[in-house]
Amino acid sequence: MEQTILDINRPQFNHNKTHPKELLLWLAYGSFLMFFTAFFSVYIYKKSSGAWSQIDVPNGFIYSTLLMLVSGITFYLSYANFRKGMIKRSKQFLYISLIVGISFMFAQWFSWQEMFDRGDFVIVKDNVAGTLIFILSGCHLLHVLGGIVPMTWLCVKAGLNQLDDSLGLGFKLTHSYWHFLGALWLYIYLFLLVNQY
Repeated sequence: MEQTILDINRPQFNHNKTHPKELLLWLAYGSFLMFFTAFFSVYIYKKSSGAWSQIDVPNGFIYSTLLMLVSGITFYLSYANFRKGMIKRSKQFLYISLIVGISFMFAQWFSWQEMFDRGDFVIVKDNVAGTLIFILSGCHLLHVLGGIVPMTWLCVKAGLNQLDDSLGLGFKLTHSYWHFLGALWLYIYLFLLVNQY
């Protein structure tokens, strides 16, 4: 008999089993990390080569980081309540997570605007610091957009009162992905702070 996602989410199937989609997501994490590690390496190499001018990390990144942390907390609370069957509270935290997640994207835009106003995005032959900051934060933002889409889908399902066990796997994977993005952004921000001088 063919096993459905709903069957796999039942307690009797939760003993040390990894769903194929979850495994694929973990493999994707590995590829994402290699991608960003390549740009971290370029950043360090260019800085050590001497062709480098100091560029301050945008102040807006502080607010972006706080928003990502808040969104991570609220999404955790949403998923935790969903697993306990407390759907109403789960929906409330889910809506907050989406709003804060979208706010993060706007905060990134304003941070880039701050850099544009300072002229840090002008590509100069002897200094690519601003460009690399934009690439790191921009690529992360594209991945965030990839998390906003399934989160919006969950919110639509919640609004239609269809947030049930059949969405267990999708909820779990989106929750995992969002926390991965939060940890990745925290590392990017700390990396830029440590290496800006």
